[in-house]
Amino acid sequence: MNNITSSIAAVAFDYGGVIADFLSDQALEEMARLAAVPREDFRRAYWEHRGGYDSGALQPREYWGAVLEGSGSPWRGDDSRYALLIRGLLHLDAAGWSRINPAILRWILELHRRDVRLLVISNMAGATREMVIDPAPWRELFERVVISGALGVNKPDREIFRHAAQEMALEPQEILFLDDLETNVEGARRAGYAAHQVVSPDDLFRDLRESWPALVEDGR
Repeated sequence: MNNITSSIAAVAFDYGGVIADFLSDQALEEMARLAAVPREDFRRAYWEHRGGYDSGALQPREYWGAVLEGSGSPWRGDDSRYALLIRGLLHLDAAGWSRINPAILRWILELHRRDVRLLVISNMAGATREMVIDPAPWRELFERVVISGALGVNKPDREIFRHAAQEMALEPQEILFLDDLETNVEGARRAGYAAHQVVSPDDLFRDLRESWPALVEDGR
């Protein structure tokens, strides 16, 4: 964990793995069943092409087409039901990323109550944001939602962190960034942020009490 002396003016949250639980095997199983392929084949193709989808290089039909082809699905684009299949995968995918962590949400509500500024910095396709974040009742708690799909670069690229700080009109060192992946935490630190890897809410709150106690002053 970074040991910083400057005050934190904002907390930036990754989405999947922090605000929401990571995509489950059950969610992958449901999508694989719709695609008519084994789950592990679907999982491999899903992640193989996800970076391009999250960065905006692949549009939804291109991404899901690559996943279907890469996993060996019998579905083909010339089938009249193909568009319905893509829509079904989009909805199952959104549902899989919508399991909000209640402990993190309670803390977000407390931070907002105490006027701590909040933002999201996430590797996420525009279509996912439209289905998962924009309609969520907690969206209004965040000043900014910065996603890779709108910028054309994924974390840990320095540009996404530079853009987020600029959007908040803050210096990077005034932002504490939380992510479940070490590579993204390291990228944020290289960009000048305070940053911490989230393993679990309990571990996070314990570490915050040690280094940034004002952020958990309610004794969580």
